[in-house]
Amino acid sequence: SSIKAKFYYSKLGNSSAFTLKQLGTRNLTNHYKKLFRQGATLVPRNFYFVEPTQDLNGSFKGKSFAAKTSEVTNRQAKAPWKNIILSGRVSADYLYRTALAQNVLPFALHEPPIVLLPAKIGQSGNLRLQSSNEILQDGSLDTANWFRTVEAEWGRKKTEKNKNNSNTDWLDWNGKLTAQIIDTRPVVIYTASAKDANATIVRQENFDLPFAIDYTTYFCACGSEEEAQYVCCFLNSDFANLRMKDFQARGLFGARHVSKKILDVALPKFDPQSKAHTTIADLGQTCHKNAATYLTSEKPEANLSAHALGRHRLAIRRLLSAELEKIDALFKSL
Repeated sequence: SSIKAKFYYSKLGNSSAFTLKQLGTRNLTNHYKKLFRQGATLVPRNFYFVEPTQDLNGSFKGKSFAAKTSEVTNRQAKAPWKNIILSGRVSADYLYRTALAQNVLPFALHEPPIVLLPAKIGQSGNLRLQSSNEILQDGSLDTANWFRTVEAEWGRKKTEKNKNNSNTDWLDWNGKLTAQIIDTRPVVIYTASAKDANATIVRQENFDLPFAIDYTTYFCACGSEEEAQYVCCFLNSDFANLRMKDFQARGLFGARHVSKKILDVALPKFDPQSKAHTTIADLGQTCHKNAATYLTSEKPEANLSAHALGRHRLAIRRLLSAELEKIDALFKSL
């Protein structure tokens, strides 16, 4: 069967498509596109994603403790890295929190995993990579032994395309790890995969460990809490997600992989003097508060399956439907 339809030639950034709605061809830009970066390649995950094997009495600070490769990580690993299980004592000085796509829900971050990285925070807040020998010189013998094993396993099993790269070269591919700055600015992160963006705000002071950003998310450090809320609302909005649909890559089940395509949807820089902008930011505060309440009351399991993740994301969007409707209307007015 067929239906009669009218198509329009539309543009979004450098892309063009025939759409059922008239989007126009105006060359409006998103101020934040150039500010977002992809996180670092924290892989092979079996080297870096860890779990304690002893009781820490609720705090990592200043401790050395027994740890091993995360069991969840190993279950999800692929050859040649699957079933490489590392174990030993490590120093919390090299521990970080991170987020994979499955940890990011609209306006919420759920159970961010722990990673052990051969990196320390420099004086300017940037991450500075270290070899196992440099870690040893810093006095962390046990952690140096862990990364000595990492270097050996990487050397044995790295792929042909990485034959000239060390494990730290790969961690910092295109400077994606050392470009990260650990400071007090609120950071907006959103998911690179799936058909819609899911975004939240990371604040270093809310975590027991510094926060390093993985390549499954894109991030942007903002100058103020209000600006971060404004950008986060945009990324979670139907306004932005629906507008990019005709320009996304498509698979068997429709649009997929947000990537940076959503940042082709026009968005002006946050203006604290704009009533519309500050109202959006206030709505973002409410959304974050209500999403946090949802997670507290629902208590989702730590490691969400794809089905459970989708269900909780949808439930949060339904819970926030009134706020999201107002957010969409305000972005349309801009």
